Amino acid sequence: MCRRAVGPRPAHAVALVDLELDGTREQLNEVVG
Repeated sequence: MCRRAVGPRPAHAVALVDLELDGTREQLNEVVG
């Protein structure tokens, strides 16, 4: 799930999600490109 799919969310909220889904986000980035 890229940040584009997240929609209009506060930057701090996105940052928290990034911290929580750090490893998962990296894997998704590799799959999604």
